[in-house]
Amino acid sequence: MSREEVGIILKVTPQINEGGTVTLEIEQESSSVAGQILDTSTDLITNKRVITTTALVDDGDLLVIGGLIDQTDQSTEDKVPLLGDLPVAGNLFKTQGRSRDRRNLLVFLRPTIIRDRADAQAVTRKKFDYIKARELLSTGKPQSEMERLIEQVTGGTGPAPDAAPAEEAAPAAPEQLTSGE
Repeated sequence: MSREEVGIILKVTPQINEGGTVTLEIEQESSSVAGQILDTSTDLITNKRVITTTALVDDGDLLVIGGLIDQTDQSTEDKVPLLGDLPVAGNLFKTQGRSRDRRNLLVFLRPTIIRDRADAQAVTRKKFDYIKARELLSTGKPQSEMERLIEQVTGGTGPAPDAAPAEEAAPAAPEQLTSGE
């Protein structure tokens, strides 16, 4: 008996090209368990669909990929034992139901080339601020679970803020403001 991963799996392999473009090898997989081969069997049937795509994207541009659609139809029947099996009157003692689930998989990718430490800090700060803002909106608390975990593990408070340029660090003297007039 072997184990297989089921669900939605996304594999992306980026390659940076000259001129600030990124080639992305993208593999999307959607798989699910369909059921047993026989009621007495332990073997399972799995549904698996895979799409492989190659895309060329500029640094920072948004790429949207769609195409995997999954639809599951299910019929159920519940009945009172013995009474539900009666030829005509049995319909009074059972219920039948149908359900349909439909899912469309859309993938949004924005490749960003990080060229140096300053770029890495800026991207990290932007993502960290986004998470903090989402936490504040959803819970009303200024500190997220992630920040508490970072403090516990590292003793720090997350990524360091970007260093402000010298002009913004200290206010200009009044003489400097009026000297241009």
